[in-house]
Amino acid sequence: MVNNIRRRTPRTAGKQWYYAGIAANRTEFSKALAHKNEPTLPRLPRYRSLFTEDGFRRRDDVDTDRGDPVDIFVDTAKSSDDIRIIPGMTVGLEYVLRLLDIDTIAQMLAKLLLLVDGVHDATLDVLDAYFEWLTKMSAGTIASETNMHTIVSAMGQYAMRVGVLEYEEL
Repeated sequence: MVNNIRRRTPRTAGKQWYYAGIAANRTEFSKALAHKNEPTLPRLPRYRSLFTEDGFRRRDDVDTDRGDPVDIFVDTAKSSDDIRIIPGMTVGLEYVLRLLDIDTIAQMLAKLLLLVDGVHDATLDVLDAYFEWLTKMSAGTIASETNMHTIVSAMGQYAMRVGVLEYEEL
């Protein structure tokens, strides 16, 4: 009797690097698989309450030190920093990118710049192509459930800050 419930999907030639990486280090794959959708950055604490014991809000009670993770990344990241600090990065996507020997922000930025090719000249076209690359690259891997929008937004804003992409109004 054949078990028709769980059919093994055939390995595609386009993902041989992925399967070779799994075979080379099953322990790392198991760790990444167990935590694939967890963010690589720790979650920031919630804002403190805006109200005091007497019920009135005071301006100096608001925690203003904490900003948007994308803004913090854009303002503080260096090109030599690890990909783990990119907002939206998950353990699964980090694992897949490391299989492709992408370890630093500079390497992520280089892939973004490779998409400025004469076909994708406008910033939005480049970012759309970058999103498409990330989505296709992660399809069929443990990173397939990662939301790529935050990563693309963070890398696009970082590229604009360092001056390699121009800001365009919609």
